[in-house]
Amino acid sequence: MLCNGCIDPYELPVTGGDTRILVINGYLDVEQRACNIRLSYTQDLANRDKPIPALHATITLESERNEAFPLSAKEDGHYQVTDVPVILGSRYRLRVKAQDGAEYVSDYVTARTTPAIDSLSWRVQQEGIAIEVSTHDDNNATRYYLWDIAETWQYRANENSRYELLPDGQLVNRAQSIYICWKTEKPSAIFIGTSERLSKDVISNQQLLFRPGRTPYFSYGYSILVGQYAISKEEYSYREMLRNNSENVGTLFDAQPSLVTGNYTCINKANTPVLGYFSTRHRQEKRMFISADDVRPWGFTWNPPGCALDTLNIKNTGFTEFNSGVHDLVLFIDDGIYTYAKKSCTDCRLQGGINIKPAFWP
Repeated sequence: MLCNGCIDPYELPVTGGDTRILVINGYLDVEQRACNIRLSYTQDLANRDKPIPALHATITLESERNEAFPLSAKEDGHYQVTDVPVILGSRYRLRVKAQDGAEYVSDYVTARTTPAIDSLSWRVQQEGIAIEVSTHDDNNATRYYLWDIAETWQYRANENSRYELLPDGQLVNRAQSIYICWKTEKPSAIFIGTSERLSKDVISNQQLLFRPGRTPYFSYGYSILVGQYAISKEEYSYREMLRNNSENVGTLFDAQPSLVTGNYTCINKANTPVLGYFSTRHRQEKRMFISADDVRPWGFTWNPPGCALDTLNIKNTGFTEFNSGVHDLVLFIDDGIYTYAKKSCTDCRLQGGINIKPAFWP
């Protein structure tokens, strides 16, 4: 028997009502000996405003040796303590007393170090570039890994505006180019890996990212900075569930979303939900560059949509009819004639990047 039908995307229901659940974000940085925490409240899915910060809370970092390190309140729900005498192998937890009287305590977590990243690599795959990471722990003591990523790429505006019209009407050569920019983004995806099923604690060429080749990423140079963290089995399971909820929901065949609460418990108000996972962090990082020449053999270039150039003759009227708030002059042709284009075609900064070369750029 054959059945035909249409499969519609599954969308999470948007519900009203009170959705103010406390969210606790942050960790104990083992290397920096600092604990930074941000408190906020959840809100309805239909509300696109910034999360509401949770103010006037009392937060304490506690060790299993009965030490207590109070955090100071900063701005917008941020709290911090520095100069914590962290001892590797010791366990720590966080205690939060919210303004409404609810008190939350995390599970104890162990301060640990992270093995170094062995290598970052890339390979061509299905008309794009796959970014891969390799690492290992000779002591077979890590097993569970978390990564964060920052991508930076160079790109260019469609046209190179060489001139700038000052407010007083004076035309000068542009002091700082707005033709070449660099843009940095941090993907929001969750990057985790484990060697639990292997005899040795080795992660070999695990794919972190895939980027299509014919995009702005690789046309003029690409850099990726990967941060690596050793995490516990419990945190790995927590982040795996988060990833499944956020990335694998959309059709009837995907796993349906479930509430992922973390390792905090409200100890004085029964059945009070709280979101977040307290952990320790020790960061290892590595950066990799991919030049335009590296990927040119595969034809990975980006051809942006074209921009129209118009001409301006200033012999009779000067620049009185030129709208410098909308357009930029591009090139002097001859005898008082210039070409010009919309700023969206000439100012690379309008695409979200900066025209200052990053210090790490080769």
